[in-house]
Amino acid sequence: MSSLAAALHQLRQRLTIFPPHAGDAAADSPLLDTADILDLRLRTLAQLARRPAAFDTAHQRLGEQPSVYRGLGLDYEESRPYQAGDEPRYMNWQLTARTGELYSKVFREERRPAVFVVVDRRAAMRFGTRTRLKVSQAARVATCIAFAAQQEHHPLAGVMLQARPLWLAERSGEQAAIALAHAAGAPCPPVHADARTEAEPTFSALLNQLQAMLIPGSIIYIISDFMDLTPVHRPALARLAANNALFAVHIVDPAEQYLPRVGRVRLQSADGRVVRLLDTRASSTRQHYQQQAAQHFAQRQQVLQGLNISYTRLSTPVDAIEDVIPF
Repeated sequence: MSSLAAALHQLRQRLTIFPPHAGDAAADSPLLDTADILDLRLRTLAQLARRPAAFDTAHQRLGEQPSVYRGLGLDYEESRPYQAGDEPRYMNWQLTARTGELYSKVFREERRPAVFVVVDRRAAMRFGTRTRLKVSQAARVATCIAFAAQQEHHPLAGVMLQARPLWLAERSGEQAAIALAHAAGAPCPPVHADARTEAEPTFSALLNQLQAMLIPGSIIYIISDFMDLTPVHRPALARLAANNALFAVHIVDPAEQYLPRVGRVRLQSADGRVVRLLDTRASSTRQHYQQQAAQHFAQRQQVLQGLNISYTRLSTPVDAIEDVIPF
């Protein structure tokens, strides 16, 4: 058996130890099965190998990126006034003698920044008219990001944004990537608005939580349709982007951009409060819909790109997502 075949066999064995999450209906199929995860892993690794700056992971060294943490590393950063608890061995005696005041040396450590993946699995994401649901495409993107993080030795954490958010603690290695892939690809059946018993978390609440819990210098991927993103969120996004590398992957369905000509349709909002009857045979209706949709997507893109946040729009039928994701 070749080394690649042996590695795939071992990975397949590890993948099978993750059962569906408790609480999901047994009859519901996962968004991603073992074969899907394996395929996405291979495609991600192949894409990383094609990059101009590709490197041999066998000779890769950790800590090649400066950390935002300033502590007991190797590289001298600066000196600051002595604080209670500072170790005497790190005193800057020359500066202390020159100024007459106590100063301590501060060093910059080198650490691999953690990758944090947000996967939107709320009701609005459980929609699709071509090939797959938006939430399925989001799960595929999260899986590719997870294996890319593992390949480059980044610690990995994340949250599945749903009625009961699933938080994944920071871990490293292949098991962390597999766990995130299974969490993102867990069954996610559409739920009728009348049947919902729990309120879903808002985008505002998510941003506040991330700001409070994440260590500055993290790499954050938000995979969502950004349905509830508005200019009101600019301050919170700006604070988050100021201290972290922030990537937004906007998942869209073709029918959200261009209304298909399918006769009379009944459209219902994600919360079930608004119902509209449309005759898609009328060209004026389709044109007005397209204009409103373009305005909707442009507004969200402007909010994100206006804060220098990396923005990628990805449609649900796109299969070669490894060519689009900003690793």
